Amino acid sequence: MRANHTFPDIMQSVRFLIAILVATQAWSAAALEAGQACRPARNWLERTLCGNAPLRQRDADLDQDFRRLLESAPRVARPSLAADQRQWRSALRSCRRRSQPLSCLQGRFEGRAAALRQHPDTPESVMAPSLPMDAGAAGILAGNGWTRHLGRYLKALQACKEESPEPIAKVLLGWQLPAEEAVGLRLVDRGLRQWVCVAHPAGYKVLRFEAAGDVDPAVGPGPVYHLGGNAAPATCVNAIQFVGANGRPAGWISERDC
Repeated sequence: MRANHTFPDIMQSVRFLIAILVATQAWSAAALEAGQACRPARNWLERTLCGNAPLRQRDADLDQDFRRLLESAPRVARPSLAADQRQWRSALRSCRRRSQPLSCLQGRFEGRAAALRQHPDTPESVMAPSLPMDAGAAGILAGNGWTRHLGRYLKALQACKEESPEPIAKVLLGWQLPAEEAVGLRLVDRGLRQWVCVAHPAGYKVLRFEAAGDVDPAVGPGPVYHLGGNAAPATCVNAIQFVGANGRPAGWISERDC
């Protein structure tokens, strides 16, 4: 039995295909810009990426992650995803006006990576690898690299901030607690008191908030996340600005406590 397609139905399908084509072309132009930043560099963003190998590699990794997301997303969602990626990339040029352009770009890349990982259509191949689970593992004791996946702690951090009697100034360490389906954060308030907060990763509830003790994961030299601030802490050398998924500066990441 043959289906009857009315003229409005046909036109609706045509408009949908055109929308996908236009959005995909717009994203492809941004992807081409990312992949050919040095062939040749045509603007400030391309010249900056061309002259900084780590940033250029991070940009390429994000482009690959977005390709995977676009492939796994429902067809109806692809035009808006492509337009969003195009808009995000265009906004990178605003870093040129910042006092620390490279830190601004690094923060934007980290924020975008966190947003892509949290998207419901993101495939597992894009999700960040799990952090060490054992509180006694060297990676936890030293704090090595936990801020690389800072995005997975932000919602829990927001819930923990609401429980704190004093404003939180920085986060010394973050770790996962799979048995409790939670994450842990070692916090420092503005009075320099240390706290341990255990909360649901999505920030639904705080399971524990108390003064840090000997039984909690130790903190050695390693990266620290400083909340807020238009400028990096004065004593922190080479701190990197972290920008949230909404594109707004959220804090600074330093190589060690400072």
